[in-house]
Amino acid sequence: MKRSAFLSFILTIALICIIEVPCYGFWVWTPQTKRWINPKYAAKETPQKQFDYAMDFFEKGNYEKAAKEFERLIRSYPTSSLAPEAGYYGGLSYQRCELYYKAHLIYAKIITQYPHSKRISQIVENEYRIGNIFLEGKRRKMLNVRILPALSTAKKIFESIVENFPYSEYGDDSQYKLGLVYKKMNNYQEAAEAFERLIKNYPQSSLVEEAKYQIAFCLLKSSLPSDYDQELTDKAIKKFEDFISGNPPADLTEEAKEVIKELKNRKAKHELDIAKYYEDNNKYQAAVIYYESIIKNYPQTEWAKVAKERLKSIKKK
Repeated sequence: MKRSAFLSFILTIALICIIEVPCYGFWVWTPQTKRWINPKYAAKETPQKQFDYAMDFFEKGNYEKAAKEFERLIRSYPTSSLAPEAGYYGGLSYQRCELYYKAHLIYAKIITQYPHSKRISQIVENEYRIGNIFLEGKRRKMLNVRILPALSTAKKIFESIVENFPYSEYGDDSQYKLGLVYKKMNNYQEAAEAFERLIKNYPQSSLVEEAKYQIAFCLLKSSLPSDYDQELTDKAIKKFEDFISGNPPADLTEEAKEVIKELKNRKAKHELDIAKYYEDNNKYQAAVIYYESIIKNYPQTEWAKVAKERLKSIKKK
């Protein structure tokens, strides 16, 4: 028994030695970082050599490998003048192999850490394009499986551009797209506020008229059903009427008119429900007020005819 235990002990030590010994050859102590580094995963000895190494993969079309090597340069030489350049090419590499979320992460880091880089305008443009891809519904991928809602990423990207580069070429577009993101998320109040900010901050933008329409639409979607408070419906009608008065494109004008018609129909139905409530409870005077209001204010709706019939019935009573 003792002999068996002793042999087990010797075998264990031998295994430890077999496992441990080769490892020493793969790790090197560096005084600069004051830690052990495996040369296999270390950057080249200078930023330029690392950049050239990564660029070689990029030029050969091995974009995923190139991106990883550009990222290695940023991690290993963050103060190098080549770091933002590596960030630009790293993001571009991920874009070319359709790993858009990873591209966004690199670009976001460059925007934050190197805002004065000569590549910033190109990076902002690339970020804007990635934001549009996610706005259209593309999900982030991990291990070739699509995960995470696309809209949350689009929101971060457009917010970043608006916050960091509000007056860039993509400032007003990003503010507008931010409104569309909220709209797709069914956050209509926040969407309306985003469109309002576009009108306020970019009054000369070609998107102002579109933003006015979107505000009216969001108020329409936010309005409650006909048996509740109609304040938001009134606001939506007013916004659509203001939109039409601004001479917008013909197609949007016709669409706005149809929406106003539907909203007024909703308002009329709401007042008809109130009138019927008063009539059913023998409060005829109040019912008459509401029926007459429907006939006067919403004569083109189907409920105006019903209101006229109810008024005749009440007069008979």
